[in-house]
Amino acid sequence: MVSTVSILFIAITAIFCILLPFGLALYFLIRQKAHWISILTGMAVFIFFQLMIRLPLLQIVLPNTPLYGILTGNIWLYTSFLGFSASLAENLGRYLAFSTILRRRHLDWKNGVGYGIGHGGIEAAMLVGMSYVSNFFICLSINAGRYDSVIAPTLSANTASLLKSQLIDTPSYMFLIPGLERGLTLLIQIGLALIVMEGIRKGKGLLYLLYAFLIHGILDTSAGLLAAAGLNVWLIELYVALYAAAALLFIVRTRQNEKNLTSRTL
Repeated sequence: MVSTVSILFIAITAIFCILLPFGLALYFLIRQKAHWISILTGMAVFIFFQLMIRLPLLQIVLPNTPLYGILTGNIWLYTSFLGFSASLAENLGRYLAFSTILRRRHLDWKNGVGYGIGHGGIEAAMLVGMSYVSNFFICLSINAGRYDSVIAPTLSANTASLLKSQLIDTPSYMFLIPGLERGLTLLIQIGLALIVMEGIRKGKGLLYLLYAFLIHGILDTSAGLLAAAGLNVWLIELYVALYAAAALLFIVRTRQNEKNLTSRTL
């Protein structure tokens, strides 16, 4: 049986990862007058560059190359490759979006944030929110005694057994951590979007793209290595929270700078 607390926490995480981006998007559309194109562009970039290009390359192409054996033989090398390839895909997408689709009319703070909400929001909803919706119903089927007859036959025997044991044996609080991490990551995604946008506005697009690439890559790689080293999950989340706090400060500072610039031109 899956504990009632675990099921509750799974539901909270699913709702949070879906409704938080949706609520933020509505707020910026209605109250901040962000353009819907900025939000949809952020969503499209994540889907195209991560889900349609990077992940198939990692899962289908890479295992059939000699590079795969070299990478997987060294945890530092493999984790760095995963972290910086994610950074390359997402930041290249940001740069192309802000320098083409959003360049003429939407290079301002509200649309930079809107882009980040779309990018980080669809990531949270698809990678955590939807999977936790699925986990919620699987938990209900386990507790109702229907898992082995309804869901397990659709999976391999090992996968079905592993999934069931994970949902039953995982400590309840662990089901809240992905939601917390997605909230922190959303702030970071917004901050990275503003970095790339600011670079293009200042005519230093490639330099600021490099900044975003390094920040993103170092965060992903270091967090992965800390997890591989067995560091306490709360300490890892605290580490990610430091990046999120820095991103929040940058978001606020960028907003204030734009207000100051606007007031001087009036």
